[in-house]
Amino acid sequence: QFRTARILLLGTYRDQEVDQQHPLRTALRDLHREHLMEQIDVDGLRPDGTAALMSATLGAWEVSTRFVDLVHRHTQGNAFFIEEVVRALVERDDAYISDGVWDCRAGEDLEIPRTVFDAVGERLARLSANVQTLLGEASVLGEAFSFDELHAMSGRAEEAIDEDLTEAVRASVIRVGEHDRYSFNHALTQRVLYRELTPHRRKQLHLAAGNAIEQEPERLRDRRAAEIAWHFVNGGAHDRALRYALLAGDQDAARFAQREAERQYRLGVELAQNNHDVALEAVALEKLGRVLTNIGRYPEAQELLDIAVTLYRDVKDLEGEVRVTVQLGSVHRAIGTSDSWIARVQGLLSRLDTGSLPRGITELYIVLETLQYATGRFREGLEAAERAAQLAFEAGDAPALARAETGRGTELMMLGRLDEGLLALEGAIALPVAADDPYNLVRALDNAGHGYLLRGNMIRSRELAEQSMALGEQIQSPWDTAIALSGLAANCRFRGEWAKARAYLERGADLSRDLPTSWWATYVQLEIGGLCLDEGDWVRASRLLEDALMIARRSQHLEGIRSAERLLAELDLLDGRAALTRSRLEPLLDRPGLEELQVTEFLPTLAAAYEAEGDLTHAEIIIQEAMRRATAANTRLVLPSALVVRGRLMATQGNVTQGERDLDAAVQLAREMTCPYLEARALFAWGNVCRNRDDFDRARAHLKEAHVIFARLGARPYLNWTEQILGILPDA
Repeated sequence: QFRTARILLLGTYRDQEVDQQHPLRTALRDLHREHLMEQIDVDGLRPDGTAALMSATLGAWEVSTRFVDLVHRHTQGNAFFIEEVVRALVERDDAYISDGVWDCRAGEDLEIPRTVFDAVGERLARLSANVQTLLGEASVLGEAFSFDELHAMSGRAEEAIDEDLTEAVRASVIRVGEHDRYSFNHALTQRVLYRELTPHRRKQLHLAAGNAIEQEPERLRDRRAAEIAWHFVNGGAHDRALRYALLAGDQDAARFAQREAERQYRLGVELAQNNHDVALEAVALEKLGRVLTNIGRYPEAQELLDIAVTLYRDVKDLEGEVRVTVQLGSVHRAIGTSDSWIARVQGLLSRLDTGSLPRGITELYIVLETLQYATGRFREGLEAAERAAQLAFEAGDAPALARAETGRGTELMMLGRLDEGLLALEGAIALPVAADDPYNLVRALDNAGHGYLLRGNMIRSRELAEQSMALGEQIQSPWDTAIALSGLAANCRFRGEWAKARAYLERGADLSRDLPTSWWATYVQLEIGGLCLDEGDWVRASRLLEDALMIARRSQHLEGIRSAERLLAELDLLDGRAALTRSRLEPLLDRPGLEELQVTEFLPTLAAAYEAEGDLTHAEIIIQEAMRRATAANTRLVLPSALVVRGRLMATQGNVTQGERDLDAAVQLAREMTCPYLEARALFAWGNVCRNRDDFDRARAHLKEAHVIFARLGARPYLNWTEQILGILPDA
């Protein structure tokens, strides 16, 4: 009767409370049929809606993302629940304002406010006593459960259970899913029912639930290991929970869910201690220590692994002692105490017969290589890696062979045998088992990426760095991700993409900020320092590089010391302190019998320091050696800088033709490798050689070309110097 009237009737109802027999359902069908009604479903709020409602409830203040996530997860967007939970947290002083933002100190298991408890309880009270009892039993199984599990743990007849579940479904307290599975209509419904159980009854039901799930086929049962462990722990069967806690930790670790794995292994340690099971306590500590190592929490890992070694000795488990000794090698390498652990590993190797524990001996040689690499003992590291590779090959141990080849390739590179090293690293990456050991694969990718960068193959270098970054993120390793980001930044810096390099480094710095102090933490710091050096922010560059040098010295990490000193030496040279450049680099020259890659990298800088001091004889000797080594080792990235220094020397000594050939070769090689900063520096040097010969037209042409590149990159020092020289050149 109101079709032509401007009248809107708005009605609301809870669909969970209106079943097919409800009178409203008939009315709704009639209204739909007559096209007199539009139905709008009002679901729970989305996270942004939860945030807005929380902000309004708290007086229009900003609310932290963590606080919003916690409340939304527990309330599932129910507006009434959101308001009541927030008010209860404020009343209990669990919610507080920090820096103008509301946050929460409550844990994951939020206490249910009385108002919410009563509201849910009121709905449950409408059900029959049998249904309430059955749902209380089901609440022990979690927010979702299966008919078979409920039947197995309750001991009731199937018909009775089915009848009670049907009543609960009609009342919309639970929902029916696929494959005879059910779920509560809201997480808080399950929690209210669970809280109503007496402690004794709860314990009985957990034990029954654990027994029920344990009866499933092995494949399905093991997949639910964490759930079974939880039931047995709460059911008081700690001895039975231990196996499942460790199994659940292994599953979490295999999918790189490190935090979850840590929680399960900590539970395993606690259960083993309660059961006075020393052997399994050692196993749990070993597994927990490995997870903590993987996420960079080295001091905690060392403490737990030291205990594990002692326990393995107590139960005379030599194999376990070897495994933990290997694991501790990674920890000592990271915290800069490799020297002490080298002796420990060598001592253990001397105790073992060649026929006993062949896999353990191989792993000891593998970790020995990484320790010797960290302390700059590249020749000894190569010997350890070769021994490990031989043992792994003879035993047909492909995973160990991949780790050994990664170490062998890394040591060969450090010894200046770049092509051999890259061949070994590519072989390790290509092995079918490489992906099964992502932590070793990351090392192989990083080191090979650096090798290709030195070779001047920017495309392959970038590919490997991107793979390494993706893998680091997959395994949730902030260390490996940060190191891969520094590799990507280095590639971008040489390619002239300085804005991209800075973006990568900012991400890496965010990841590194909260990590323990370690030489590895300085990879990003060194790259930022190098970028600041090129851009002309020398104060910041000096501070970053000096900090990195201090950490590397404290860690006795020769590679880190050389990297920091090389960049600081370049800064000193650019700032007119050639003597300081020499004093930094000369103590780092090759050790007897070695021809090391990092020395090849800094020889052009050392030669330029002698040139700046007027000692052209020493400068020429050093630059010829740099050219020989860079050519022999195929480190093409070093050649443009070496050619620039030699070109200047040739021109100064009167051999202008050869000097210009060298400078032209430097420009062409830099262009071929797509290294605009090296190209512009070669053009700058060439322009100055022409200026000194009064060839002002060619000088101007080369300097203008350099100026365009320096301006595009933002290389302020060279940009200013180029502008000054162009400003004093005679007019054409």
